Amino acid sequence: MSNVLFFNVARDGHVNPTLGIIKELVNRGEKVTYYCSREYRDRIEQTGATFRAYEKRLDKTNTPDTPMMFLIYHMLRDTEHRIRTILPKVQEEEYDYVIFDSSCAAGWIIADILHLPKISSCSMLAMDQRNPKVDRKSYTEVDREYLVKSKEILNNLKKAYALNSIPLHDFKRIMSFPGDLTFVFTSKYFQNNADQFDETFRFVGPSITLRKDAENFPYEKLQGKPVIYISMGTIVNQQVEFYQKCFRAFAGMDAKVVLSVGKNTKIEELGTIPDNFIVRNYVPQLEILQHTDVFFTHGGMNSASEGLYFATPLAVLPISNDQPMVAKRVKELGAGIQLDFHRVTPAVLRETAELLLSDSTYKQHAHKIGDSFRGAGGYQKVVDDIFEWKGSTFE
Repeated sequence: MSNVLFFNVARDGHVNPTLGIIKELVNRGEKVTYYCSREYRDRIEQTGATFRAYEKRLDKTNTPDTPMMFLIYHMLRDTEHRIRTILPKVQEEEYDYVIFDSSCAAGWIIADILHLPKISSCSMLAMDQRNPKVDRKSYTEVDREYLVKSKEILNNLKKAYALNSIPLHDFKRIMSFPGDLTFVFTSKYFQNNADQFDETFRFVGPSITLRKDAENFPYEKLQGKPVIYISMGTIVNQQVEFYQKCFRAFAGMDAKVVLSVGKNTKIEELGTIPDNFIVRNYVPQLEILQHTDVFFTHGGMNSASEGLYFATPLAVLPISNDQPMVAKRVKELGAGIQLDFHRVTPAVLRETAELLLSDSTYKQHAHKIGDSFRGAGGYQKVVDDIFEWKGSTFE
């Protein structure tokens, strides 16, 4: 049995893919201590892991118009805070290895300070570590201001913990930390430039596990007509204007439309809801996708992967973060259409849905990607590979 220290960022798309892994590790005798924000306590404790909370602050600043360096600065500020509060406790404990989300810098740094082997859990498309250059010519005045502040934090971290080896010489590194072993939750087929990654990167497909928090849903209403599902994820989903565009686009269409608006959107403020819509603050996404013919999504890696896993053609409206990369890849592989979230009109939404419903090639390409996901191994392969890696690392 090994003692495992796990760090994750507080987002559904990063936490949910790890739950099956943690449960399987615990079932095989590993003792897992998992750091995340309090909202994930129940899900994490259900796996058998020991949950520990840290404060979540970043998402309050994350909007579609937030400058990248502003986000990076807040990530680094939170990283510094987490290291100072968590490190004294874990230094008094015994651990054998650390698993961390690839965008959780605190996990990489704490593992380095403790001289522990590292495993990276990558819930996005992997970034090529050989060429991590960022085009700073495109930086705004705000970006440059927070670039200076970010460098101050980095220098403080390096001095405080003698982090000469920390790979923070370029800011793209901060968004994606590899480990001694890096598990990427997609397939080689979906990963762009997959041949550029060495054998330490394992493409294992999305970790699809049905969740127990799915509320009752009137699935019988989804029978007999095409189903259009619309969800803009769990972070930047307060998009009343967009939802009203969807009403105008699909009202009267011979289809059933399921719209998930997020827990912070007040449904009564959306106006008159067309008769063919089912609007909820939350829907059981994995279950809905098994009935869906077209999925309008922001292109978060988790949502896009779940849609493609069930061979659902996608209409992708990227807003921020890695979503444009996901949208581009979906388009390249012919499994969907990329739209401009800020300029899309009701007419374009309707035309896109009709095209994805009528042209079977989108469904065929989505099915091919889904097959590649199912063949990649999932969380069982992750745990098998971890135990194989343990055998060679700790022998």
